[in-house]
Order: sequence, then C-alpha cells, then structure tokens
Amino acid sequence: MTLLISVEMPSLQEQCRGYTIDQLLQAMEANAPGTTNRLYLESLLSVRTAEMVNRQLSERARVTVESAALIRESIGNLTKALQQSSTNLEAASKQSVKLGRRLNLLTVVLVTAALISAAATAFYAWETKRLVELTEQQLQRTQPALQPPRNSPPPPTPKH
Repeated sequence: MTLLISVEMPSLQEQCRGYTIDQLLQAMEANAPGTTNRLYLESLLSVRTAEMVNRQLSERARVTVESAALIRESIGNLTKALQQSSTNLEAASKQSVKLGRRLNLLTVVLVTAALISAAATAFYAWETKRLVELTEQQLQRTQPALQPPRNSPPPPTPKH
C-alpha cells in the first residue's frame, strides 16, 4: 500500500503577495525570460512600482496642498498686518498734521505775547522817564530858593 501525501504548494501569487521590490527582482532573475512566472513577476513589479510612485505623488500632493494653505494663511495675515500698519500710519500722519497746526498756533501766540511784553516794558520805561522828568520839574518849582545859584560863590560859614 502506498500512501500518497499531497502537499499543496502555495501559488506564485500567494508567495509574492508580501514581497518587496528587491525580492521581486530576485525572483524574476531566478525565472527564465518568457515563462509564465517571469511574466507574472514583471507585471507584479510594474504594479508595485506604480503603487509606490502613486503613494509618493499622493504624499507630495498632500504636502503641497498643506504648504499652499499655510502660505495662503501667512499671506492673509501679512496683508491684514499691512492694512493695519497703513491705517496706523494714516492716523499718525493726520495726528502729525494736527499737532503741527497746534504748534504753529502756539508759536504765533508766544511771539504775540513776547511782542506785547516788549511793548509793555517799553511803555513802562517811557512812562517812568516821563514821571521822573515831571517830578524834577515839580521839585524845581516848589524849591527854587533852596538851590544855590550856579555861578555864585559858596555862602559864608559862621564864625564862633
């Protein structure tokens, strides 16, 4: 009696399902060109390569979209900041014009006050001089006898 044990070998498709690209290349080299196994391995290698390229392109596209979104957000933030700076600059410019006008007005007021003060001082000096002259004239009228004549000899001194 002969007992036959049948061991089922996994198919090539089942064996190669988890192979890396390097393992597929090695399996291809082990099979002769033109054989069914070689053709299957070449097709599988093409599919795996296409899948890898597709994943890489998808990842690049995802990263590019994320980068574009970040750039768009950054440009939006910079635009807002630039608009705010422009608004602040306009306000500062208007404020500067107002302050310039006020400074010019203050300068005019100070110059006017200085001119009035100078005029008042001149008037006070003139009035003081006039009062001194008037006082001298009054003194000369009220006390002419007390003043010695201008070209006469001095009065004699009494002897004891």
